[in-house]
Amino acid sequence: MNDKHNTAKLESIISQISSGLYEKDNSIRLVLLSFLSGESAFMLGEPGTAKSLIARRVSDAFVEPTEEEKSHGVIKFFDYLMSRFSQPDEVFGPISINKLKSDQYERKTDYYLPKAKFAFLDEIWKANPSIQNTLLTILNEHLFRNGKELAKVPLIGFVSASNELPEPGQGLEAIFDRFLIRILERPIKDEDNFFNMISGQSDMTISVKDRFTMQELEEIRIQSKDVQLSKECLSVISTIRKLLTIKNQEPNRAEIDKYIISDRRWKKIANLMKVSAYCNGRTETDLLDSMLIANCIWSTETQEKEALDIVSDAIVKNDAIDSISKKTQSFEDEVNDLFYEEVPVKDDNGHYECKTINGDSIESFRSLPQEDISIDNPVFSYRGKSYRLLYKSQERQFSEEEFDFCVKTQNSKYTTLHRDITEHTAAINKQLEYWCDAENLFVGNHLRQLVINKLTHQAVVLKDCSSRMFDSSGKYHIIMHARKIISLKGKTEQIPLKLIDILSAGITNMKNQFRLVSEVYRDTKCYTFKNKNNVTIYVPTHEIKQEESSYLSLAYKDGCSYNIAGYSECFYNADILSCTYYGTIYKARRVIISKKMINGIISDTRNAIGDELHGFEPQLKVIQSSIDGDSFVNKEQKEELITQLHSVFNACESNTQDEFVSKLEIIGASIESKETPSQKHLSLHEVLEELEKKKESILKNKKNE
Repeated sequence: MNDKHNTAKLESIISQISSGLYEKDNSIRLVLLSFLSGESAFMLGEPGTAKSLIARRVSDAFVEPTEEEKSHGVIKFFDYLMSRFSQPDEVFGPISINKLKSDQYERKTDYYLPKAKFAFLDEIWKANPSIQNTLLTILNEHLFRNGKELAKVPLIGFVSASNELPEPGQGLEAIFDRFLIRILERPIKDEDNFFNMISGQSDMTISVKDRFTMQELEEIRIQSKDVQLSKECLSVISTIRKLLTIKNQEPNRAEIDKYIISDRRWKKIANLMKVSAYCNGRTETDLLDSMLIANCIWSTETQEKEALDIVSDAIVKNDAIDSISKKTQSFEDEVNDLFYEEVPVKDDNGHYECKTINGDSIESFRSLPQEDISIDNPVFSYRGKSYRLLYKSQERQFSEEEFDFCVKTQNSKYTTLHRDITEHTAAINKQLEYWCDAENLFVGNHLRQLVINKLTHQAVVLKDCSSRMFDSSGKYHIIMHARKIISLKGKTEQIPLKLIDILSAGITNMKNQFRLVSEVYRDTKCYTFKNKNNVTIYVPTHEIKQEESSYLSLAYKDGCSYNIAGYSECFYNADILSCTYYGTIYKARRVIISKKMINGIISDTRNAIGDELHGFEPQLKVIQSSIDGDSFVNKEQKEELITQLHSVFNACESNTQDEFVSKLEIIGASIESKETPSQKHLSLHEVLEELEKKKESILKNKKNE
């Protein structure tokens, strides 16, 4: 039954049954569910509200009795209007005269309720006790005692109705408990529906296409037993039971309005939910199925009005939201207490102001002992009169240590509360999405809307909590932003230390990029080296795996040596550009440094300095974005904070970049002079030592501060 075809079949049947009936959709679905699950239904409503018509139409969703069944007196539908004078013969069949002649008390049940597949008894509470007692066995065990025989009845669905509830103390509780589903049937409310009803043609009967066979019905009842009750539904049932207990303990609740749900009834409710889930194509119950509980727990009209609220409250119950509301209030109070304090009001002359108790006059006092003035003790006596000091709220003064501690504490609470609100808002939105999209053949839209309204209310509560939390947090966020700017300024003051390292690296890089100029020797490009006796050695460029235009940057890394084919060894050290050949040291014959090369190195170093400064730009953007997106800070305050932020960064950027790049240009000019490699290295080495001393000086000053 859980395939799409059969679910569509149910939808089609419901649509056909509802044709021409207005505002009866919910009743039709519930009665159909009672027939499918093998339970009985009770309809409470004024006469003329289509109770019997609904029962008859829903029975038309099932096939007619077979010819064989008809031959044994089986009928499809039996209905009867009960009264105080109704006799069992009218419901269960007359006594058989022939059997009486043989001293046997039996009824001729053909074509009466014991042989009906569907039955409707109106005004059930007016029936005499003998009829009601006989119904107990028929409804619960589907058995009817006829004389000596206990016969099984073919009853599939049973609906009773009344315009009143059973009177308490009349012994009707047992039979009322047999009716699992209870429906309050009301007259048509919508005026358009009412006029359509009275102006349309009344058609008591319909012909449902593609009805359910007895085999299909049996399949539904058997297969639904394998459906699992979900954890969510079990939780809802548990909550409902607790809420019912709370309701029963209310001091003003009348005894008749107390909820009494037997274990047998809960068992039947669970089975009803399983059938609903199965008919909707599921192997597990869901929250929509649990809405059906509302039609199974009420016994009075007062309870009927409460039942929907109890079930919907159990479905949407979220203790966390109550907790968040309390936390929000606590957070708001703490922030107020943290950043504001109540102080006695003083006038322009510095006198304390107070108000006479039970009077409107405000008086100022030239002198009052400070220890007598407190928020906890605002009332005092003076010259025989009682006064109350006037207080005002002002911002609390903090030391830096106090502020850091307070902000850290409150920001942690704010973060936790914001996370909780965000998580629960997301959970509610997910539930809303489910309830807006989920469908159930037996749960009307008005029931879904009830839950949606309550979930929406929870979302509104969380939004209000969020708003209050933001408002409270705004009392210190501006100060926090200002401190972030101060923090950035403190960090940018450290940039010169890093720029010294960058500049040193730029100088070293420039030094390492002296280029040897190759020449052709015996048709081979070579680097030319000479010893102290001016003897020349030619090292082929390909032998040391360097291209003609490459830089010998490895030349200044101590201890770096290469084996060269045909030569003993080429060795380069940090002091002079040289190589060793069979124990003899040869120096580079010439080194050429061009102006273009120096400008390139300066440009690269300038970019490196810029990169280092721009490394702070992400932090700058984060702070600016935080200010822009902060709902606690107004527009004018945002503009002022952002201006301060950029002024700190720009001042550092312009000063440090100009200072260090200019020094690098001076060094480049020195390198360009016609000095020997060793002399150049010595000059650059001195510059590097000077930079290192400056760095140590800055660090020392910082430490002293």
